[in-house]
Amino acid sequence: MRARHIPIVVVAIALTGLAPAQMEIFGPPKPAPFFHPKGFYALGFPGGWSYELNKSGDLVASAQKGMDRAELTLSMRSVPKDADTENVALNAAKALRKLPHFKDGGGGRLKIAGKPASVRSFEFDWQGNTEYTIAVEELYVVSGPVLFTLHFEAMKRSFPAYRNDLKTIYDSLMVAEIDADGKPFKVVSPKPVKDNSGVPNVNQIGW
Repeated sequence: MRARHIPIVVVAIALTGLAPAQMEIFGPPKPAPFFHPKGFYALGFPGGWSYELNKSGDLVASAQKGMDRAELTLSMRSVPKDADTENVALNAAKALRKLPHFKDGGGGRLKIAGKPASVRSFEFDWQGNTEYTIAVEELYVVSGPVLFTLHFEAMKRSFPAYRNDLKTIYDSLMVAEIDADGKPFKVVSPKPVKDNSGVPNVNQIGW
């Protein structure tokens, strides 16, 4: 979880990119897969998402719907081999309870491409301001000695607009088999990117 949050509604206009007229002419970007350069994972994004690897090696993605921006980060870290994702989720929730007006949205176990995973949702008020409630969903997947954490956040009021996008990302995510040295030994490709538009309440949990 990043320590600093910028009010999403304030930066939305600057981050929109193309003007509405241009969007009508060219349309949003088409769905595109991402392959980790060292083969750790692969996933697909719906149209309208942009992404890049940052200097820390995390995948950082974002999209804009209306005035509100959503951000997604996929990071990796070492854990004991085949660590229990529920323990990871519970420990993460404990650390996040210090956020202003923290509310636990629940979660549970699931499978991602056959790998054990857990998901949690929660919300908090940015800098304690009740007009800027941030909704967050975190997905934890373990393969061997590596934990993959997918962190998604958006303004609570706009979270429903991103439900289908998040489902698309979850559905396409593939995680490599990781050996004892923390190196992938099977090349993975993302599952085909599905069009989840118009499908109500498709995410595992949330708002």
